[in-house]
Amino acid sequence: MPKYLVCRRHHDHEGEPVVIYEELDDDRVELRKVQEYADGRLSRAHTINDGDTSLSWVPVPGQDEIDLDQQFQVRALSAVVFQQVRLRAGPAS
Repeated sequence: MPKYLVCRRHHDHEGEPVVIYEELDDDRVELRKVQEYADGRLSRAHTINDGDTSLSWVPVPGQDEIDLDQQFQVRALSAVVFQQVRLRAGPAS
């Protein structure tokens, strides 16, 4: 059963996403992803090589490991909210 996360990333790197929405499989590998940038732009991916935004082929770390890095703030997300964000992002990049 897929899991959904939203990750807020606190940084000053222009051109890198500030919010990442992820759909993960049981092994925590990304199935789909939407990235949101500081200017409000959204991009999405559903394959490893999908233009500006692509899926990672390595599993997303567990919550305990993510919590060690203060630049990230992660919380669970519902499938409905993930789908709403994904649709707002338009077609995959």
